[in-house]
Amino acid sequence: KLDKLAEALSDRPALLLKIEGTADKKKDGKALTEAELQAHLKREKRQQLRRAGEPVPADVEKISLSSADYRRYIKKLYVERFKEKPETLLSAESNTSSNNASSIDSDPVVAAAKRRLLESMAVDKTELEALAQKRANKIRDYLIQQEKISEERLVAVSAKIGDVANDDAVPTNLILAGS
Repeated sequence: KLDKLAEALSDRPALLLKIEGTADKKKDGKALTEAELQAHLKREKRQQLRRAGEPVPADVEKISLSSADYRRYIKKLYVERFKEKPETLLSAESNTSSNNASSIDSDPVVAAAKRRLLESMAVDKTELEALAQKRANKIRDYLIQQEKISEERLVAVSAKIGDVANDDAVPTNLILAGS
């Protein structure tokens, strides 16, 4: 689609493209909180590796978590944050099913602790705005680098944050305008 758009822009040099990045509060908010939780667990493992005197990757993204690590660090974070053992959640959630749980979350204590941790992690508006801007910049960069559209013809406009997702996609709005 971007290639066709670039072709249209090349054929009509008077056109400008306004790029409005978007972020969906629910879908993107959930993905951002899950990514933050994962990063926290990896930082915890990095600290454990350091304490044990083992080699530690400089980039936290290169740290892998085994299923056992994941369970241990979720429970540890839960205790730190809520000052109670995650097992207390089982009685509170006895009627809640976790049909969408991954295999790592098949332990009901871990699944319940993860849910409560995610609910406690707020995504702030600036994180969503930054994500929307990254999306717009990716499109802009592609059109400049791959399609050789001049920067002056591509205008980033304010990001749109809200309930913008349709199905599983979060669109980026592209608006053609005359110069």
